[in-house]
Amino acid sequence: MSYKYKNEKIVYKRLKQYPDLYNYSRFQSAKRITASVIWYGFWFFTYYIYFFSSQKRLIVEKPVSLVLVSISIVVILMPFNIFKVHKIITDRSYDGIIKDVKQKYKIKVLVPGGSYLSNLKEQECLSIITEDDLGKLHDYIYWEKDDINNQAYFKKGAKVTHYKEFKYLHNIDREEGEQLCVVCGQFVINDRDTCARCKHSFIK
Repeated sequence: MSYKYKNEKIVYKRLKQYPDLYNYSRFQSAKRITASVIWYGFWFFTYYIYFFSSQKRLIVEKPVSLVLVSISIVVILMPFNIFKVHKIITDRSYDGIIKDVKQKYKIKVLVPGGSYLSNLKEQECLSIITEDDLGKLHDYIYWEKDDINNQAYFKKGAKVTHYKEFKYLHNIDREEGEQLCVVCGQFVINDRDTCARCKHSFIK
């Protein structure tokens, strides 16, 4: 087993101390796979019924149209965009260090209420750049709506852990009493064991 996967296994194993978080992570991966299998199965069945049953002679006599090729490309790539199925392979748990913390670019986003033009509001985002145990850089983006959108909790040089399938980082070097839910991102200053919002465990 390579260093990359051996170290990931060690880090991910720590999550087993919190059964609800461990099961949540596994469930998210399983959900991506299941959704993708259903998606591809539906389209394979549709293609088979339409082209190989009712239109078999037509598809043999005429070349495949550009429209059909375009639709097929969209069908193949959709799970990578909607279900993020590639994260099952590319996302990994690791211990790392924060290399930089900064307010990044502003972007106009749609907010509820009012007309379309009045809904476009500028929001800043917080960029957390980490370096994993292999020297690879990762950029985590948190928007204004996120509880943790401030530079006080995440500090440059702090040790953090990223667990597979979780959006929020676990800050090992946080101040005493500070806690961040790695599932929903709720930030609190107390000694609670579980998050009041999503009911998942806080990682100590």
